[in-house]
Amino acid sequence: MKARIALTFSMLLLAVAMTGCHKVSREDRIAAHNDTGFAEWTANHSTVFSPTELSELDTARQQIRFRVMQQHPGLMSQEFSDAFYAEIDGHTVHELLMTGYALQVDRLKTELANYEGQLQPFKSHDVSALSDDQQHYVKESIAKLERLMGERRDELARVTNRLEELKRTPESAAH
Repeated sequence: MKARIALTFSMLLLAVAMTGCHKVSREDRIAAHNDTGFAEWTANHSTVFSPTELSELDTARQQIRFRVMQQHPGLMSQEFSDAFYAEIDGHTVHELLMTGYALQVDRLKTELANYEGQLQPFKSHDVSALSDDQQHYVKESIAKLERLMGERRDELARVTNRLEELKRTPESAAH
């Protein structure tokens, strides 16, 4: 009996030692099946990723969450969590960043197209035929939409540049 307990204890110590010996790296695949697992993984890897990269990872995670919500509307929370973490688990940070930035590019292009669609009716008005209040409203609306479009174009350029940078950078050298 004592030998069996000693053997069990020895096996437990060996298992703890083996798991504790793994040095975290940038190439590690994310092992997370839920929010807690993801938080543990990021905490364990906080020494190899910069705060900026961890922030980018959080943004990518949010973009993936939006995509899963769109692809699977009406899922109960556990089914949603399973579908969401199936998109994350087993991937590297580099892969998730590339996915997140690609999703942001698509979202920004869609927003720009929507703004363009909203802008055209205002630009098609002959403002000289409108009352002063209507002219003011049309001009303000055009200015607001053009400002929003400019902001989205700037953001699209930034996000596209970062995505291209990630595509050019080998995963092991990304930082």
